[in-house]
Amino acid sequence: MDALRGAGVAGPDAFRVGSTLTIPLHRRTARVAMATIADLGIATDGMTARRPTLDDVYLRLTGDRLAA
Repeated sequence: MDALRGAGVAGPDAFRVGSTLTIPLHRRTARVAMATIADLGIATDGMTARRPTLDDVYLRLTGDRLAA
C-alpha cells in the first residue's frame, strides 16, 4: 500500500481486507492505475475495475467480509 500511495495510485481512503486491496480511483483511470501497479512490479493474482457497492462501504467501515 505504501508503494501505491507513493506512486499516487492509492489515496488515504484505500484499504486492505486480507489479501484484497480496494483502491478508489477518483479522477484516475483504471488503465493508468493498472499500468502503474505493473510498473511498480507489484505481483497480483488479478485486477478488476468496477463501481463502488454498498458492500464496499460496509467493508470500509467494519473491516470484515459479509457473511454469505
